[in-house]
Amino acid sequence: MVLAILAVAAANGRAVFGGSASLDETGSRLDRTLIAEITQKSSAPTFSPTTPLAAIYRSSDDLDLFGVGLDGAVNRARWDGRWHEWSPVFRGKFAQNTPIAAVSRTANHIDLFAVGLDGAVYSTWLDKHEHEWFRLGQSTFPQNTSIAAISRKPNSIDLFAVGADGGVYTTWWNEGWQDWSQLGEARFAEHTPITALAREANHIDLFAVGRDGGVYTTWWDGSWHDWFRIFETVFAQRTPITAIARSPDHIDLFAVGRDGSVNTASWNEGWHDWSRVSERGFAQRTPVAALARTANHIDLFAVGLDRGTYSAWWDGEWHEWFRLAERSFEPNAPITAVSREPNHMDLFAVGPDGGAYSTWWDNGWRDWFPIE
Repeated sequence: MVLAILAVAAANGRAVFGGSASLDETGSRLDRTLIAEITQKSSAPTFSPTTPLAAIYRSSDDLDLFGVGLDGAVNRARWDGRWHEWSPVFRGKFAQNTPIAAVSRTANHIDLFAVGLDGAVYSTWLDKHEHEWFRLGQSTFPQNTSIAAISRKPNSIDLFAVGADGGVYTTWWNEGWQDWSQLGEARFAEHTPITALAREANHIDLFAVGRDGGVYTTWWDGSWHDWFRIFETVFAQRTPITAIARSPDHIDLFAVGRDGSVNTASWNEGWHDWSRVSERGFAQRTPVAALARTANHIDLFAVGLDRGTYSAWWDGEWHEWFRLAERSFEPNAPITAVSREPNHMDLFAVGPDGGAYSTWWDNGWRDWFPIE
């Protein structure tokens, strides 16, 4: 079973300010005095409160976490039964809140991707060593553009991103990187996140919210097909679409609608129309994290209007949203969710103080704790 988890990025940083560095896209302002105090007390990096963290399991007992810090460096924390200290990933500087895409093609290899300060896409890889960041082709993208990365098999990587002209572009690696090329004629707003899903080794599905607010999709099964709209439900531009495959012949989509409710649509030999997941409201464009721990179970996570983290689950029917512990996060803060086995889930997010936090479930939720 192939599970696609969209949520990507992590960070390094001491408190470095300049220009509008203390103001993120949602208008949340970091307290400079608080950040300075935290920096003096801890060697852990400090992040913008809406920084996306990329988490990836290479095996059931080996997890890596990545994110871009306030100083623009990419930082890495590693867990192998215990957490190791954060460390910068080689040299390289990126804009705050830049999403980091991470894929693990094998248990001993990680590839990272991000849009640099010059708008080019850069990559590095980690095996037994860290390697220099290098540029992928000559195409450029607006800063903070999210890169969707999937690995359909150990010798293949596919990347997708929306360019400055609104087109969707792709490049791929198979013993060598190919030039960026455009997928079809569809156009999207700048910074629209593209969600990529590989249900099997020879199939790719893409999803994104169009300029008219509709959700559009295309697929590849040896060649690319035309983009088409999935029913008539409308979302705010740049709303992230979360996609999971519980089995090779089933897709579930999730997104926050204009009324603040989480909506879902599914595919099983045909698309089924959008419907609400319970009645709880969220801010528009709030990222929804989704996990399929088994073929008959889905867990959702998102930050609510009261800044608490909420979860809902499906096991044949949807259950009511409930709050996880008492820690608060900024509205629109992304929650990153991973599952290393059916009875274990890990969540990651950046708090208002700029620290990275985690909680986990193994037949019960634990309190959030700082990753230092």
